Amino acid sequence: MMAGWCDNRMKLGVPYFSQQRDVEREEWRSRACGVTAIKMTLDFYAPKNAVSIDDLIDEGVVIGGYGEHGWIHDGLVILARNHGLNAYRQEFKSMTIDPSKRTGRVNEREHELAESGIKKITRVLESGMPVIVSIHGGFKSGGGHHIVVLTGVNAGKEEETVNGFYYHEPNSNDSASGMYAYVDRETFKKHWRKMAIFVSDTGQMDECYRA
Repeated sequence: MMAGWCDNRMKLGVPYFSQQRDVEREEWRSRACGVTAIKMTLDFYAPKNAVSIDDLIDEGVVIGGYGEHGWIHDGLVILARNHGLNAYRQEFKSMTIDPSKRTGRVNEREHELAESGIKKITRVLESGMPVIVSIHGGFKSGGGHHIVVLTGVNAGKEEETVNGFYYHEPNSNDSASGMYAYVDRETFKKHWRKMAIFVSDTGQMDECYRA
């Protein structure tokens, strides 16, 4: 998989698809971020595949991959596997729960897990594999659940540091604004929902697990 290097910036050659432009059924365009992300990673590894985003939507619904709050990561993992890729999901979450109030709050452990997650995502990207992540839409407070594909990294000058990530935004009407959008590290950490899907072809899976 080709990666383009420019100083400390690396971008993977991930094909771009838009949930607004490339989904035929209008009723699904606002809800197709997850399968559009799968389509982008699938075409990255298998560019000659003929499956459409609409086909992936139908298949994803059948396997129970779409729920009340949108696309379920377990379902997207199965969908990727159904089309010849290896995939697994990982969460970097931790909360302190108050059973009496039935409430919870993020604790310090989550901050540690998030840092380890950012390091892992960076290593996976630098190994030539895109990463699917769940975020607050637009990387903004109040944004609904959304899924994008991380396609590159802007590494820091210090070893194992990162300034930010490049990503393909499926909820865009055109490639110019949707491809290789950029989010700085702190904004990413704040609005990343601490969930990721790691996808690879068969020859890279061991490397992906080790990252």
